[in-house]
Amino acid sequence: MVKTHLVSQTLLKRFADKGLIRVTNLVSGKDELKGLRQIAYLNVHDKLFSKLEKKWGNIESSATTAFDSLEQGTLLKIPSHKGSIKRFMTLHYVRSPAFVDIMARDEPDFFRKYIQNVKKESPDTTNYIEKNLPSIRSNWLAGLVKMVPGMLKTNAEKVEGYVNQFDIEIGIAPEGTEFILGDNPTLTVSKDGRIGIRSGVTINESIGFSMPLGPRHLAALIKRNSSVEYIQLNSKQVENANNKTKNQCIKEYYSSPVS
Repeated sequence: MVKTHLVSQTLLKRFADKGLIRVTNLVSGKDELKGLRQIAYLNVHDKLFSKLEKKWGNIESSATTAFDSLEQGTLLKIPSHKGSIKRFMTLHYVRSPAFVDIMARDEPDFFRKYIQNVKKESPDTTNYIEKNLPSIRSNWLAGLVKMVPGMLKTNAEKVEGYVNQFDIEIGIAPEGTEFILGDNPTLTVSKDGRIGIRSGVTINESIGFSMPLGPRHLAALIKRNSSVEYIQLNSKQVENANNKTKNQCIKEYYSSPVS
């Protein structure tokens, strides 16, 4: 088994200090300082994502270069760096804990319907199914896990195609305020105020798609951006973004230990 980090180490480093990041548990409210390798990962079979890891690594490396221009205030002047950030946002939308959470939530119902359909189409198998349900379910789950890489790849291609229709803008937090990073990093918002894909707000149905890129920067899709300047946000806007981030987290969020 190996660790597959759902939140990029490249992104987490931007919120860390001396290799440590503040982790806030949403249930207990407890803060802890943890190393970056200790958080935001899944333990998976070492070959499960092997075909995707190279592409993910390339996206993360390109984002690291783009972060340099982000800090210099020049990112919006460099089309390739804007593209890198959009791919980075796409990666975190597709490879999100919310995806895992939704699968875990909905899988039992899918399995129940699958069994119902098999019994309906082949009534003579009913006794066999009832006697062997645990092993059938085990095989079902194993097959489902093997499908995940293909599902991620297909979804990533669709989302990237959608995101490429848009430009991006960068918001910058004022002194004395900072963005937090959720364990489910990207944010989608619907017209009626629902937040996140666990609430049914997919990217193509949202009125906004954004992600923090560090304690001071937030990237968001925009139809067209003719400006190369960052948007100076106020403290209320940062607070609003952070509240939305907390709303769609799975279990925790991350922030700078020195904030």
